[in-house]
Amino acid sequence: TNEPALRAVIEAWAAPLGAAEAIARLEAEGIPAAPIWDLAQAARSPQIAARQLLCRRETAALGALDLPEQPALFASYARGAQAPAPDLGADTADILATVAGWDQARIAAFVDLVSTLKETD
Repeated sequence: TNEPALRAVIEAWAAPLGAAEAIARLEAEGIPAAPIWDLAQAARSPQIAARQLLCRRETAALGALDLPEQPALFASYARGAQAPAPDLGADTADILATVAGWDQARIAAFVDLVSTLKETD
């Protein structure tokens, strides 16, 4: 293929220019061009902000997190409506009661047993 030779020509042309200048020259000639960003740069981009693709949420364990939103915007889905995942064990009692049918005494005994096991690790 011609890809290695083409890559060498493009790299030789672009190397002394820097990304911003290379992009400006390409765009001036009607050639679509854009920088290649890492994840942090992309997250700070004006396009991400304009489309509200990140939603800041506070978590007990990790503090503030920027959570990704659904990329497609639906009229019935408000941006920022999602919440971070619950802390480990936050829903244990409710699940044991509603799914397993355990009563509060059995749940309390189970939680005590698990906490005892954690202490021996």
